[in-house]
Amino acid sequence: MSRVNTLNMDGKRKRRAGGWMATTPAYKKAYVVLQEPVSLPDNLFPFNFFEAEEQKMKEQEEKQKQEIVERTKFKRRHRIPNKSEPSI
Repeated sequence: MSRVNTLNMDGKRKRRAGGWMATTPAYKKAYVVLQEPVSLPDNLFPFNFFEAEEQKMKEQEEKQKQEIVERTKFKRRHRIPNKSEPSI
């Protein structure tokens, strides 16, 4: 690190019911300047992970749709009597 700057941050004020104010706690913020550039690993932000998850979800949806089609394909239908047959 070549230098560090700090900053005291006030808490945010929130208006509450009844007219009184509430605040979030104050905190200290630090800005750090590095001497040498830092090389980040390629897998720090795995964007391909999300693409793989989307692909898995699409495959599951297709599988569910196929199962529904197969269930309705062999669904037992009620026998409709012909006009010539007497109905009970």
